[in-house]
Amino acid sequence: MSRVMTVLVVIVASLVATVCGKFASRAEEEAFVQSKINFLTKNTPHQLIKDDTVYIYLDLFQLVDVDEKQGLVNAKFWFYLYYYIEELGWDSNVTNVTVLHLPAGTFWVPDVVALQVTQEISGYEFKGQIILSYGIVAPQSSLKNWKFSCGFNVEYFPFDTQTCHLTFVIWTGDEELPPYLLGVEKSILRDNVSMLLDSFEENDQWEVTSATLVTAGEAILVTLSIRRRHLYFFNVIVMPTIILALVSILTFLLPVESGEKVSLGVTILLSQIVSLLVLNDILPSSSLSFPLLGTFAMRTIILISVSVLLAIIVINVHHMDGSVRVPRWVRRLFRSRMVCLAGVTPVRSIKVTLQPPAPSSSVEQEKTAGAESDDSQAAHDGEVTWPKVAVLVDRVAMLLYSVVMIVTVVRFLVDIMGERP
Repeated sequence: MSRVMTVLVVIVASLVATVCGKFASRAEEEAFVQSKINFLTKNTPHQLIKDDTVYIYLDLFQLVDVDEKQGLVNAKFWFYLYYYIEELGWDSNVTNVTVLHLPAGTFWVPDVVALQVTQEISGYEFKGQIILSYGIVAPQSSLKNWKFSCGFNVEYFPFDTQTCHLTFVIWTGDEELPPYLLGVEKSILRDNVSMLLDSFEENDQWEVTSATLVTAGEAILVTLSIRRRHLYFFNVIVMPTIILALVSILTFLLPVESGEKVSLGVTILLSQIVSLLVLNDILPSSSLSFPLLGTFAMRTIILISVSVLLAIIVINVHHMDGSVRVPRWVRRLFRSRMVCLAGVTPVRSIKVTLQPPAPSSSVEQEKTAGAESDDSQAAHDGEVTWPKVAVLVDRVAMLLYSVVMIVTVVRFLVDIMGERP
């Protein structure tokens, strides 16, 4: 096992209070420990650090919560600080001891902070500090529960992947302390950059795709990539929104005589607005990355509003006053085969010959005969009435609306589930 891997193994072993080796007597052990303390008393530890470098190691333990509305992530990390002081080392073959446990506060603890952390929730600080036989000092080993800020890009919600950063820097105001650097030993990482994640507990809403730890100038940059588990949101939000959009096509199939044509359209419109409000409660109020699902909901709201307007127009045409004659160009349209494309039967051009009324000396009889003649002409199969015009308008509007709505739904699915730019 390499020297660096031994560092990690010993640090982890110290967490469970494993002591390797024993002294011949208690007095000998106390004298050995006191010698190390005396050395630290006579010398300033941070002036003896090898290469003036303090090393950091993190390992993600648990992703507690992700609050995209507030832009915060709550996570637990195993956090280790250690450095090398060769003068504190000893020959483990002579003493038969490889690690010493000393009281907390014995060694100098570097002042290292994470800039994105907004709150440190109660974690667990391991009691005591340790020294390894080849001069490694671990002044801090703890389980940190941090709540830190993260910029969320929810454009592809719920198929989104988020990238969060933690930047560790030296934070000290004591000008008497000599400068020191932060470093990462790549040998203890997977592929020299990734955390081991051996003890990571899975989250039911998010999946960790990568967790890296690299040196970025004078800082240590932790990059955490998480991908949302989309099944719940797809079934609860995405599918109902798509279904409502497609159901709105049925508004045109509802006959005017039912009296519910506009009511159905308004009900679907309100349901779609509720879906948009639910989405607003989940996602952050950001204009930098507006979700495609929100854009789709807005488009369908506009289209459904247009369908309600068309339904009102169809109802008005259907109830048009019969004394108003249908325009000639509309009557010609009904006699062409183009109306078959809208599912309307064309009107045959039939010549109707009206019989003159029988002679009568009474004026009332003449009026009655003329009225009967007009009624028989209106009832003829070749007559184009306003209800027929309303049906034609309704069918044409349904065809156009269906094409636009289906294209909108397909485009949304391709954009949200396709390859990311």
